[in-house]
Amino acid sequence: YTLKGDPAGEIWEPRFTSHGFRFAELTGFPGTPTLTSLEARVLGNDLEMTGNFTCSDPLLNQIIQNARWGIRGNFMSIPTDCPQRDERQGWQGDRSSQTRSETFLFDVAAFYTKYLDEIRASQRPNGNVSDVAPALWQFYSASAVWPAIQTVLPETIYLKYGDKRLLERHYAGNALWLEFLLKRRGADGLLPADTYGDWVAPPQEIDAVHPPAPDDTTDKVLIANAFLAKHFSIMADTAKLLGKADDVAKWGREFESARRTIQDRFWDKELAVFSNGTQTSFAITQAFGLVPSTSQDAFAKSFLQRVREKDRSHIRTGVIGTQWLHLALDDLRQSDTVFTMATQKDYPSWGYMIDHGATTIWELWNGNTAEPSMNSGNHIAMIGDSITWCFERLAGIQTDPSAPGYRHIFFAPSIPMALNEVDASHHTLYGPVRSHWKKDPAEFVWNVEIPPNTDATLLFPIPAAASTFTESNKPLSTNPEIKILNPSEADEVQPLMIQIPSGIYHFKHAR
Repeated sequence: YTLKGDPAGEIWEPRFTSHGFRFAELTGFPGTPTLTSLEARVLGNDLEMTGNFTCSDPLLNQIIQNARWGIRGNFMSIPTDCPQRDERQGWQGDRSSQTRSETFLFDVAAFYTKYLDEIRASQRPNGNVSDVAPALWQFYSASAVWPAIQTVLPETIYLKYGDKRLLERHYAGNALWLEFLLKRRGADGLLPADTYGDWVAPPQEIDAVHPPAPDDTTDKVLIANAFLAKHFSIMADTAKLLGKADDVAKWGREFESARRTIQDRFWDKELAVFSNGTQTSFAITQAFGLVPSTSQDAFAKSFLQRVREKDRSHIRTGVIGTQWLHLALDDLRQSDTVFTMATQKDYPSWGYMIDHGATTIWELWNGNTAEPSMNSGNHIAMIGDSITWCFERLAGIQTDPSAPGYRHIFFAPSIPMALNEVDASHHTLYGPVRSHWKKDPAEFVWNVEIPPNTDATLLFPIPAAASTFTESNKPLSTNPEIKILNPSEADEVQPLMIQIPSGIYHFKHAR
C-alpha cells in the first residue's frame, strides 16, 4: 500500500480478505518510525474468552499464550489451518481433539455448531466427506482420520456445554459416513492406509519437511483403523444418549470387531507395542482403548521406555499423535513425564519454537530451518491436547460425562514434582470454575471455586488421612457441607475424596 502523504494519517482496510503476518515493512518513511507509527487491526470471530491458565513455569505460560494467539488468528468464519499463506482452508484434521483445548480458552459452541453444518454440506450421497470443509478443495480421500472431527466435535460440545442437539442433528450423517467406510474394508477387515498419516512428524533432516525419521513413521493402516474404532466407540455412546438401543449394540459390535482386528494385525506381544512402536501408535491405541486388557502393564512400560529412554522425553509426533499424546501418558499417571516433554527447549519442542522467536505455534517442529515451500508460522494443530492437559490435569478441572456442561465437576489435579503452583479458571454455563493450588515443603494449599447450581467431587493429590486437611483453617469434619467419600483414617496412602456443593473453598494440608 502506498500512502498519499496525509499528515493526519491514513487508514486502509481490505474488505474481502485478511492477512496473517507478524512483521510489516515500511520504506520511504519520513523520519524514524516508532511503534505507534503503524497500527494493525486484529480480525477474527468475536468469541468470548472463557479461560485463563498460569503456573510457576514461565515457559508453559508462554506456550499457552502462543496457542491462544494462534487459535484466535485461525477463527475466521471457519477454523482455518493457517491465516497467512495460500491455504486458509478448513482442514478438518487440524482440529479433531484439539477442539477440546479451544473450549477452555473461548466460547466456541455457536462457532462449531455452524462449522459442523459446513462439514455436513460437503457430504456426498454415498457418505464420503471432504477432508476440507467447506469443500473448496475437493479432497475426498475417504479417510477415517482427517474428518474425525465429525464424531469427536459433537461429543466435545455435549461434554463441555451439555448440549446434545449436535449429537442428534449429525447422527444420521455420521452413521452414513461410517457405513461408507465399512464398505471400504478389505477381506482382512482393515481399512486401506490413510492418505496423510501422522502429518509432519519430526523430519529426519533438520532442514526437511518430509519424511519423518523411520522410528517416528506410524503405519498409516494402523492410524486409519484405530480412528475407525474410535468412531464406533463414540457412536455407541451417542446412540445410548439418544435412546437408540439397537444402534448401541451395532456400534459396540463394530468396535469390538475393529479392536480384535487391530490387535491381530498390529499387536506385538513380545515387545508390547503396536506396529513399530512410535509415540503416535502408543498414544492413539491407549487413548482409543485398543490395548489388550491382559497387557496393560507391559504396554505402559514399553510406552514409557520409548518416551523416556529412546526419545529423551521429547515429543516425536505429528498432527495426529500430538492431539492425543499428553492425556494418554497422564492416564498412566505420568504427569512428570508429560511436564518434561511439554517444557523441553531443544528440538523438537514448543520451547524450541519460542527460543527461536515464535509467538504462535509453528506448523513444523523445525519451522526455523525447514525448506519454506510448506512452512506455516501459525498452525494451531500442533498444540495438540496440551491445553486440555493443563486445564483438566494440572488444574484438575474436568466435566462429568454423566452430568455434562459442568453440572457436576470433578477436580483431580496431577502435580508434577517440578511445578509448584497452578492457577486456572474457566467460565462455564453456570459461572466461573477455578482451581488454584500451591505447594512448598511445609504445606499444600488448594483454593477451589464452584459455580451456583452445581456440585463437585474433589480428589486430593496428596495421599493422607482426612484429619490432616482443613478448610478455611477448620477440620473438614466440622463443615456439614463437606461429605468425605473415603473416610478411612488408617489408609493414609489413599488420596482423599470429598463431595461439596457450590461455593468458594480454601483447603490446606500441613506436611
